[in-house]
Amino acid sequence: MSKQIEITPTILAQIEKVTGAAIDPSKIAVFEAIALNTSPLSKRGSIYQDARSQPSLLNAMADFVNSGGAVPLHTLHNQGYELPVGRVFKGQVLKDKELRCLFFVSNETQEGQDLIAKLDSGTIDEVSVGMIPAQALCSKCDFDFLGDEASGEHFWNRTCANDHTIGEAGTHLKLEGLQNFRELSLVSRGAAKNAKIVGRAKARLSADDHARLAASGRDPDAMTVYASAGHVCAHEHAHEHHPETNKEAVMADENLAAAALTQIAQLSADKAKVDVALTAATDKVTALEAKLTESDAKVAELTAQVAKVTEDGAAGLKLKEDNDKIVAFLSEACRTAMVASGVENPTVPTTVPEILAALATAKVKLHNLPINGVAQAAADSKNKSEGFLPTSAFTARK
Repeated sequence: MSKQIEITPTILAQIEKVTGAAIDPSKIAVFEAIALNTSPLSKRGSIYQDARSQPSLLNAMADFVNSGGAVPLHTLHNQGYELPVGRVFKGQVLKDKELRCLFFVSNETQEGQDLIAKLDSGTIDEVSVGMIPAQALCSKCDFDFLGDEASGEHFWNRTCANDHTIGEAGTHLKLEGLQNFRELSLVSRGAAKNAKIVGRAKARLSADDHARLAASGRDPDAMTVYASAGHVCAHEHAHEHHPETNKEAVMADENLAAAALTQIAQLSADKAKVDVALTAATDKVTALEAKLTESDAKVAELTAQVAKVTEDGAAGLKLKEDNDKIVAFLSEACRTAMVASGVENPTVPTTVPEILAALATAKVKLHNLPINGVAQAAADSKNKSEGFLPTSAFTARK
């Protein structure tokens, strides 16, 4: 039995509203899928292990689709590696527990026809959403792993700021609101329970079918048959297999998760070592900065001293110049006095005290010299005509 949904005028109008183009219903096939629900996600070893999608997330995803948000249909989450194989065009949340979506696939290519055949036959019957919630809250304390206070360390260690670890003591994430509904993928197995293609008889988003079932007296909810657990790819797009169908794959996944946890633990240990080294380096930088400040103060002090010495030196040089002039003058006067006192080829002293002593000696000798430097007898001293001063000339007048 075909799983295609009858394309009613209501459905066609919604498709055209979302795509913004006129659609020929004969060229597409429409299917309904349980895209996501509030059951725990099978995501062992990841931050989304046992995460619960909240009604706010389901409703936001439905609103995003119904308002025309682009949600492409892909296979195996190959967004970025393949062109879309279809498009989601309608969403509805049932009883705040289950998100149903309608999507269409074009039958105008051989690839599309093959895909429709696999969906009709049930060869492909599970789906997985790719989305990012607005908040990922710790079930114990509501710490937001996607909030501003969260870091990469919280995310990879799966431990919130209050030391609650995902997967321990029932701790899990509550996924609230929506950041981005990236895509819906057709997959072989997934992690969201009952995320699968719904046959026409079990469809809920076709208003005509829903009314028909209700009118027949059959409860549409009771008619819904949930298949085996499927998978939702919440942000990181990882897949899991069921133990009852593929035990080796489950073991491989568990080994991979264990290896990832071991690597995370090693990275955390390495980070702790880096933190210690960084603290030591910071302390060393602080000590060096203190020494630099002390050195700057010492340089300022020495600069002031050099300025003072330079100033004193300039005054000293001026004093020395004046002293040299005085010494030169005295030396010449001393030489003259020594020659006048009868010293031939005198050796003039070089220091001021010696010069002064030599001058004093020369002065004494000069007092004994006669006028015009010629010695005369005492008897001749009264002869003024010969140019000698009388003795009375050296007598003080009273």
